[in-house]
Amino acid sequence: MGQNVKIVHATSADRAALVGLKHQMNLSEFNWRKIANDRGAEDLDLSIDAVNGPIDRDLAALEKGIGGILLALVDDQPVGYVSYAVKESSTSFLQEARKYLYVSGLAVDEAHRNRAIGAALLKAAESEAKLLGIQKVMLDVSSVGPAGAFYQRAGFAAVSQTMMKRLS
Repeated sequence: MGQNVKIVHATSADRAALVGLKHQMNLSEFNWRKIANDRGAEDLDLSIDAVNGPIDRDLAALEKGIGGILLALVDDQPVGYVSYAVKESSTSFLQEARKYLYVSGLAVDEAHRNRAIGAALLKAAESEAKLLGIQKVMLDVSSVGPAGAFYQRAGFAAVSQTMMKRLS
């Protein structure tokens, strides 16, 4: 990771930077789906307006105290973020085993990728989980593109599979 990278808690004042990073992530996802000939690429709304909902959801979770957003800065400029929410599943009889930290978004500016910033953001989210007494971190990932391999290198393993059939 670069020598000038620091990770801080984001606030609503960081909204514009978060929207820009999320938009870049959507464009990357679209490009990977096109490369893989995935017709799902056509489903992606690539407008800036399309990222307002997820960013506003993450900021609302932050304000309600049920989530957070960590921002990676290089020379005090935002270059990546990870957003998360505390959730609870119904798959365990043990109350303490039901809670998990759900990573709802992760994006790193294209110019700063492959510098371990994404990995540092995930580690910071894991630290937040530990501070909250949470022992599990979960996320969803597309089967298209390099993200799956990135998450596996970070220690994540598949625990379920979602399947889809496109009807024409």
